[in-house]
Amino acid sequence: MNVLFDYQVFKQNVGGVSRVTAEILRHFPCCVDYNIALRVCDNVYVKEYGIIPNVKPIPVSRNNLLTKVKYPFKIHLYNFLSSHFSSLPTFEHINKIFAIKLLKDGFFDIFHYPLTEGDDYFLKYLEGKKLVITVHDMISEKENPKGAQSLLKKKLVNRADHIIAISEETKKDLIKYLDVNEERITVVYHGSPEPIDTNFVVEPSPYLNRQQLYINLILNESVGFHL
Repeated sequence: MNVLFDYQVFKQNVGGVSRVTAEILRHFPCCVDYNIALRVCDNVYVKEYGIIPNVKPIPVSRNNLLTKVKYPFKIHLYNFLSSHFSSLPTFEHINKIFAIKLLKDGFFDIFHYPLTEGDDYFLKYLEGKKLVITVHDMISEKENPKGAQSLLKKKLVNRADHIIAISEETKKDLIKYLDVNEERITVVYHGSPEPIDTNFVVEPSPYLNRQQLYINLILNESVGFHL
């Protein structure tokens, strides 16, 4: 079996979803081959884990446009140039061309899209191939069900052959908000790269609500994991 991963999950230099995906790839079983549509990337986990050989730095990015020094409207300038000049050697342009080539070659059994946002360019190239997506939350459906992100997620969910939900709550929300058949969903919890201290206890505080407690846990480096 061969699994082809989309490149967009590694768009950011750091991030929870990109780290989870990198950890999955690092621990892939030897009986399953994988490929990632990635030619250029500055993601720290891709570099640290060495999961993709010969990946090069991004020639033109939000961070190094003209100079690595921050200046006003830098991101706006990058977005404008990237959207109007397809020859600009950005993360999106280089990797998308490579991804389309791999999709057209067809040497894969499953295409895995670990996100439910971004560019759905790949849908028209699957041509009968299996699509698996990962749904991390349903916040957009709760807050803005008619927004662009919600509509894209619905489109991907309807096309997907199988859906990975990262929690039972996300699975319930998929069924509730998008009317997904339960048999199409598998719950796979995020793992941890390091052994977890099962004796760790979070003491409740009368001064913290659930949201504040969650934020404190995320920001506390000594905890070492996300809820």
